Order: sequence, then structure tokens, then C-alpha cells
Amino acid sequence: MYVLVYVCLYVCVAGSLDSAKDHHEPIYVHCKAGKSRSAAAILAYLVLSEQWTLKRAYRHLIKSRPTVSPNIGFVAELMKLEESVHGQVSNFAGTDWHLIDTTHPPSPDSQREIGKLQKAWREQSNRSK
Repeated sequence: MYVLVYVCLYVCVAGSLDSAKDHHEPIYVHCKAGKSRSAAAILAYLVLSEQWTLKRAYRHLIKSRPTVSPNIGFVAELMKLEESVHGQVSNFAGTDWHLIDTTHPPSPDSQREIGKLQKAWREQSNRSK
């Protein structure tokens, strides 16, 4: 369901984001706390428009706003979106977090939850084959 929402969001806002990017203008995307919904929208844009992996998009986003923390439901749907674009899902549970800003890594709880989501996603994908 959210994949459809992200595609609709992309169609609605991509022109504005692309225009700002083409003119090297800043753009402000925000939600109530500026941590989850706006982050998810930007991550979806980067996956769809720039063809980035979700992991790359997340790394890029936390450089600009280290406090982002998309809720786990959004992350699950972003992983589905990434798979639809790239044919695979980024490994967020891996051991390469040292490659990003380690002053703001995901919490151990978040890493466990993401690992659970990835495992469930793989199991679901294997069942549907």
C-alpha cells in the first residue's frame, strides 16, 4: 500500500524537487517533528529519482539531518519500494555501520527491528516464488 503512496508522492512532488535541484536551490521538507514522515518522503524520492539504494539514501540523509528516524512501518515499505526499483533490499543489519557517521548510528533496538523486518521480508519473498 505504501509503495503506491510513495509513487503518488513522487509524481506530485518530484517536479518541485527536481526543479530546486536543477537550479541548485535549497528545499525544505518537514513534518511535525522532522524525523519520520519527511525523512521517509525524501528517502522514497532518492530511491525513485536518483536510483539510489535505500542504504545510500539513508546515509546521505543522516549527514544533513542526523536526527532522522523513520518509523519501522515506513522503513518496511521503503524496503519494498527499494526491492521494486533495484530487485533487492539493502542490508541494514550488517556490520558496516562504521562507514557512516558513528556519532548517530541507529540504536541497537532499531537495528534489531530492522533485522527482523529484513528476515520477514526475505521469508515472504521466498514463499511467493
